[in-house]
Amino acid sequence: MSGFPGPRPRDRALTVPLLVVLAALTFLLVWLWVREPDDRLAGFIAGIVIVIGATVACLRVARLAEPGPIREFWRLWAGSAAALLISSISATIAAIRGDGGGGMPPYEAASNVLSLVLAMVAFRHVPITTRTRLDWARLLLDGAAVIVAGSVFFSYVVLQTLPRGTDLATRAGAGVVGIFCLLGLVIFGRAAVSPEGRVDPVSLGILALEPVVGLVTVWAFLAGGETSVVVMGYLGYPLVGLGMAAAAYRQGRVLGVEPRHIRWSFADPLQFLAVAATAVMVIMVSARDLDMRGRAVIVGAVLIAAIIVARQLLSLRENTQALRGIRRQQAELERLALTDNLTGLANRSGFNLALSERLEAGLPATALFIDIDDFKMVNDTLGPAAADQLLAQVARRLQEGGLISSGSEVGTGSAVPASAAGSVFAVSAAGSVSAAGSGSAVSSAGSGSAVSSAGSGSAVSSAGSGSAVSGSAVVGSPSSAAAGELVARLGGDEFAIMLPSGEPAAAEAAAARFQAIIGRPVHSGEQQLMLHASVGIAIAGAGETADEVLRNADIALYAAKESGKASWVRFEPRMRHDMAAHARLAGELHDAILGGQLRLLYQPVYDLVTARMHGCEALVRWQHPERGFVSPGDFIPVAERSGLIVPLGAWVLREACTQLAAWQATLGPDAVEAVNVNVAVRQLRETGFVDEVAAVLSDTGLQPRNLILEVTESSVVDGPQVAETLSALHEMGVSLALDDFGTGQSSLSLLRAFPVDVLKLDKSFVDGIADGTDRGRLAVAAAVAQLVEYLQLKAVAEGIESLAQLERLRDMGYRYGQGYFMAKPLPPDECGARMAAALEPAFPH
Repeated sequence: MSGFPGPRPRDRALTVPLLVVLAALTFLLVWLWVREPDDRLAGFIAGIVIVIGATVACLRVARLAEPGPIREFWRLWAGSAAALLISSISATIAAIRGDGGGGMPPYEAASNVLSLVLAMVAFRHVPITTRTRLDWARLLLDGAAVIVAGSVFFSYVVLQTLPRGTDLATRAGAGVVGIFCLLGLVIFGRAAVSPEGRVDPVSLGILALEPVVGLVTVWAFLAGGETSVVVMGYLGYPLVGLGMAAAAYRQGRVLGVEPRHIRWSFADPLQFLAVAATAVMVIMVSARDLDMRGRAVIVGAVLIAAIIVARQLLSLRENTQALRGIRRQQAELERLALTDNLTGLANRSGFNLALSERLEAGLPATALFIDIDDFKMVNDTLGPAAADQLLAQVARRLQEGGLISSGSEVGTGSAVPASAAGSVFAVSAAGSVSAAGSGSAVSSAGSGSAVSSAGSGSAVSSAGSGSAVSGSAVVGSPSSAAAGELVARLGGDEFAIMLPSGEPAAAEAAAARFQAIIGRPVHSGEQQLMLHASVGIAIAGAGETADEVLRNADIALYAAKESGKASWVRFEPRMRHDMAAHARLAGELHDAILGGQLRLLYQPVYDLVTARMHGCEALVRWQHPERGFVSPGDFIPVAERSGLIVPLGAWVLREACTQLAAWQATLGPDAVEAVNVNVAVRQLRETGFVDEVAAVLSDTGLQPRNLILEVTESSVVDGPQVAETLSALHEMGVSLALDDFGTGQSSLSLLRAFPVDVLKLDKSFVDGIADGTDRGRLAVAAAVAQLVEYLQLKAVAEGIESLAQLERLRDMGYRYGQGYFMAKPLPPDECGARMAAALEPAFPH
């Protein structure tokens, strides 16, 4: 980090003080060259101006820095400069009064010591060494060695040079200032090479020169005469002030930039110089007070000590090199521990560490939890290697806001080039992967969100739930991550971003910006994909830890997923209570599955032509011992999110098959031929699901034709594993029904790839069909009826609630239907009774 970076707007506050200091120093140097012997006032005033400039510079850099160690460090240095200003004024008054010939008045020495103490206290905010007891002991021993050697040196050598008649207080004051300067050399130098410091090391290096200037100034001051007055009064304090101003200016230029730490400081060999100086003084004393033999012994002892010290220095050099290698390895291990191998971003540990440091410093922070919707589709379709490449592209965009891999930007209304090689894929909000060639469009709509993709001239759009604390991705002109933002990959297709702000509006704007970045086309070989993401926003509250903030963002992400994906949701405290309630409900559901609290109802499926029961659909119900009836709309989502849908579905499958076997045993030919059982996508992902179905059929004595498994369209397109499972079930002879047909993604294309036997027209197309005012619903319902006839499939209309709806559907060609008009879900006994009364029509026909 050598050299001064380019100017920034915030540095202007530091430019004026530095220019004033430089101008005053230039004036002082010119004045020293041309001054008259009796002219003193102008030089001292220039020195005072320089120290004032240094004080202002330190105060301004403290105000520019964010609250934390850097701000407190420079506040204390501003206090040190203020104490130095008192010393400068004291020296000026003493010189004007004619008291400046040799010596240092006690009040001037006291302000100098105060300045040094404040400067050393400032380094409390800069880690001088690691926090082990051994390291602190080494630092204290280094300081003690320097203090002892400095005391001996000043008491025996320096103070002997004072003019006769200098009082004891003046000599003691000068000696104390000199010793404190030596101690400052140790502390300042150690801080400058600290690998953990946040203060700019170049600034620390400049400040480490201050004690050197102080030492030279004290020596010149103690020498007495005109030269000492010139050095002390005219150049000593101004040079120290110049160093402070320059260091403050440098710090202001690199605020917010990660410091690069230097490896060596002139303070490192200071303790060895202290030993050498003491040895020289021992020889000087022995040469004056001993005979030749005594002098020889002393000199020999010193030479032996010097040889041993030299030998230790060589060993120290080897140890230092080994230690540097260990530190490099340690730094590399820390980097690997805090960095994601695939993307080079911070990982979960690195993100938590950075967020914790910011929260502990009392700074505002916001966490964005980003999840790429339905990325499993990409992984299953293109393979893990291609999926990793896409994640790396997304990571680069999130970190840099860079260009698309083809080198072109896609902004508002941007189109995918028609000349793009290969296919264009769109990952929909409901979980499907669609492809279109150049000039053709494939659109899909899920619950609350829409994504469209086309080969040429198409735009990408996404709409969220529209709630007060949620939003939708809008493709705009995404920019790079702003200053202070940290991007991390938490794992899989999950990313997190730390924002240096606690403003809701800024957090929501950032969420939309990053959604737009992800929403731009990405490339994998010759294929181009359109991705979208859900985002959870959590603004750090007072006293919250990094884990709590990230957990809140995760909760908000779940809410965004449930609102239709491709949207963002900002965390609210009530969401935590909802998650806790869901967790409690999941625990109670687990007990209900094992404790017999669940039961099945059966909704008959009727032949619309004969008005007689054709089949039935098993529907699970929960009668909680304390809550009472729990709606499936409440516990089914909890079961899916917690994974309990797998044991729940297994219980429903076995219970429904057992009940059908019982009906067939008691009712004989009057019993329905097959029972419909709903299957969740989590069950279809289980590798042993086909074997489980076969085992249930074998245990209950049923044939595969006696079972109809109902799956949703989103389940069918979940991936290769689900497709293989469905094909195996169909080959076994189990019938498959496509539930809620017409509401999912690319429904017609599924009929070609999916081994379907039954289509169940969704209730949304049945509602309002009787009055004929909604021509769209009529057209879809009629088209499905014709399609089923051509494909030789069965069609079942769901949600029939009136005779008019039934008659209209029957006239369209629908043979089967179910709904509250014919029968509500019934207990097993009532449903069996209806089967026994098969000769009686359930409705007019």
